[in-house]
Amino acid sequence: MSRKTLPAHEVGVVLKVRFQSLRALKWSRVVNTLGARAPRHALWALWFVAALVAAVVWVSGSAAARPPTADTLPLILSYLDEGGVGWWPGQPEPSPGFAPIADRVAGTNFGTRRGVLWFRAQWRTDLRSSGEWWLTVDNPHLEHLTVLLVDDEGRSTRWEGGTRAPRASDARHGHGLHAAPLWLRADRGYTLYVRVESEGVFHVPIALQRPDAVRDLQDRQMLWQCLYAGLALGLGLYNLMFMLGLGERMYGYYGGFTLSLMVAQLADTGLGVRFLWPGLVGHDTFIHNVAIVVTVWLAIAFARAFLRTRKGMPRIDAWLSATAAVWLALMAALPWVDLVSAGYLLAPTGLLTVALLSTAAAIALRRGRPGARHFVLAWVALLIAGALFALSRLGLLPYHPLIAHALMPGSAIELVLLSLAMADRMRQERERRAQAEVARLVEGEQRRLAQLALKDKNRLLGAVIHDLRQPFYAIGMATQSLQRHALAPAMRGPMTQMQAALQSVDALLRSLSMAARLDHLQSQSQMNDVAMQDIIERLDTIYAPMARERGLAWRATPFVGQVHSDPQVLERMLGNLIDNALRYTRRGGVMLTARRRETGLLLQVWDTGAGITPDELVHLFEAYRRGSAARDNDQGMGLGLSIVQRGARQLGIHLSVRSVPNRGSCFSLLVPWVSDAFGARAEASQDMRTRA
Repeated sequence: MSRKTLPAHEVGVVLKVRFQSLRALKWSRVVNTLGARAPRHALWALWFVAALVAAVVWVSGSAAARPPTADTLPLILSYLDEGGVGWWPGQPEPSPGFAPIADRVAGTNFGTRRGVLWFRAQWRTDLRSSGEWWLTVDNPHLEHLTVLLVDDEGRSTRWEGGTRAPRASDARHGHGLHAAPLWLRADRGYTLYVRVESEGVFHVPIALQRPDAVRDLQDRQMLWQCLYAGLALGLGLYNLMFMLGLGERMYGYYGGFTLSLMVAQLADTGLGVRFLWPGLVGHDTFIHNVAIVVTVWLAIAFARAFLRTRKGMPRIDAWLSATAAVWLALMAALPWVDLVSAGYLLAPTGLLTVALLSTAAAIALRRGRPGARHFVLAWVALLIAGALFALSRLGLLPYHPLIAHALMPGSAIELVLLSLAMADRMRQERERRAQAEVARLVEGEQRRLAQLALKDKNRLLGAVIHDLRQPFYAIGMATQSLQRHALAPAMRGPMTQMQAALQSVDALLRSLSMAARLDHLQSQSQMNDVAMQDIIERLDTIYAPMARERGLAWRATPFVGQVHSDPQVLERMLGNLIDNALRYTRRGGVMLTARRRETGLLLQVWDTGAGITPDELVHLFEAYRRGSAARDNDQGMGLGLSIVQRGARQLGIHLSVRSVPNRGSCFSLLVPWVSDAFGARAEASQDMRTRA
């Protein structure tokens, strides 16, 4: 087989588009390779880091719960629910009296409640020397604390603390724990009473430690809290800047979500009241609840924007919208609801919301949405952490630092996974844009090559039409010359047939020429301001004699004005419509009208011909189709209406047709005006001509 060679001017074009396509495909392949490997490797690395962090936090929490013996005095605690009777040591114990803490599954975690509890521990020191010890309660939300230490000689030490009491001792020691300094002497017996009065989070982890051990514990807690706050703050500000730069609200929702989650954790750990809002001591729980509500609402908004649930998952979107409305109602009710009721409302509602978000993410993953894989893992991680946190707040799990503050590591893992999800989505969208750009370049170049080929074809077709018209014109001149002489009766029939054939060939050549012009117009517009009266007068000059020849009435209404179009194509379109009207009309007449409308000039060709049946209307504008009512001696090729339709599309003209079988048809062309100002001038000119 012979190989096809391209012209010289096309070779450079093909090489150029192939180079651009290969360059775009190269970057697309790099993105695909990184995208196929990076998320998997990043995921394994993330789980490794998360496991390492969890292990370190667990070890730190375990060390806090069970410090070394040299720095800690073991306390065997019992508790008493005061029950509103106002009991104080030295008075008879209310029934049923003190009960051992060891009998409770949850230990010193009493969930979310309101009330007064007493804790008691009795021991005899085996210390070699006297020294300072701190009694710590690792819950910054307790409102009133009273510590009473009584030795076996009857001497007592009292300390007052809590969020609703002066915190001079806490400020002196420079940490966020409730810490009562106690002086213990060697070889003495002691009875310790701790009275706790609070509303809300009621877990009371009591420990008696050396000051250095307390400081070490506080330093470890401060380290993880500051690392978490730095991570959330950085991600929040980064995404807010992304929103300002890209103008996408999704990044704003995510930035606000991370910042409000950071505020919630700072309020939960007591770090916020120490450094950010020291004047709001005692309001940590309320601030935490408000921040949680804002966080969940922003999380729902972010999930709807990230997963595009409004278009792709309308049912899930309706559930998310309803859930967001519930959280707004909770926000409005928080100032009027006590902290205990708020805790019992927020915990289960938050779990159900995170479960709904996880379900939406799983559905999006199944449908192949960008970034859905990391999105699912993020919400599952938060769901697990939220379940542990809620169970701890409800008093169903024993106190442990990792469980009591489970939202901190869980939300940290979630924030990292959500960042990976957004990066994965951005990568896939960038890859899709690169592929679309390659397709656009290839399509554009193919279109340009097709236009070049079309131009060559039109040039060849025009030359052929021009060369064919010359001999047919000569034949037409010869037939007209023969008609001037007397012909034998036997020659009159063939002469008539010859003239009809020449007219048919001339119409066909004119249709082919107009089709070539429409192809040229598609690549190179020749739109101008057209004086309609000139076109109407030329059409009247051509078709008035033809109508009289066929015994039909003819009328063309004048119009003084201009439209914006291609004059030759517009005139040919009207000529084709008039040709069709004369061809299919046997009695009555044909009329060309021009009337002004707000959007343009309405040109209509009316006839009283055979009309068009509904079945023929479907295929009316197809090429090489002729109506069933055409005369037997009509030599039309069926190109006229197809040319009208092509011209209307390319010139922006609205084409319509109305027809009643056996009564006639009306073809309408709505041609745009030059401008609104000109439309007013055209109307004034038309009115003046009508009055004249």
